[in-house]
Amino acid sequence: GQAARVRVAGLEYRGLQSAPLERPPGLVFAVLLPQNAIDAAGRASEDRLFVALLASVLVFSVVTYLLGRSIVRTLRRLGEAANAIAHGRFGERVVVRGRDEFAELGTAFNQMAAQLEERVEELELERNRMRDATARFGEALMATHDPGHLVRVVLESAVESTGASGGIVLGPHGEIARAGDPDAGAERIAFPLRVGSSDFGQLVLASDSFEAEQVETAASLANQVVVALENA
Repeated sequence: GQAARVRVAGLEYRGLQSAPLERPPGLVFAVLLPQNAIDAAGRASEDRLFVALLASVLVFSVVTYLLGRSIVRTLRRLGEAANAIAHGRFGERVVVRGRDEFAELGTAFNQMAAQLEERVEELELERNRMRDATARFGEALMATHDPGHLVRVVLESAVESTGASGGIVLGPHGEIARAGDPDAGAERIAFPLRVGSSDFGQLVLASDSFEAEQVETAASLANQVVVALENA
């Protein structure tokens, strides 16, 4: 049951010895295999293992390269689409392939872009509606000849269209009309109601803050009411 290297007739072998036999007593068998054959088989196994390892490294490198290239390409498409949306091209979409995490990300991005595009269209429609309403309101003002009623209508419309907390119209001799809570809000804007030599006072609106579009709307209303007051 013991194995060891042995040398027989000048040649080296790997030998395996059996246990002593009972009959005839003291007899032992041994098998011999040339050591050079064992060494050659070991070297062949090492070579095969090295080749397999090298092939595995090459396959892993190729797969990693292709995967990285796919990830970079997907991220580039997402970046280009996001940049397009940032510049106002809300119809931009990314091509979705497969069912992995990047495909889910692309799908979510497309859904977000579609909702954003829909929201922008709604805002544009609302803006156009506001402009049309303001224009029609101005035409109505120009046809009215009751100055007191004109002032109240314009003040209420200005407060509503700008989202102000309140407003007031001050004439040359004091307050003419009031709407909402003109004393609330940290910011105030005033528009003179003056045309030529006629001075009808000023329109003052109060709110926490005013956006440029709100200021533009209020200024448009103030200009229209000045014309209407002058006509009246």
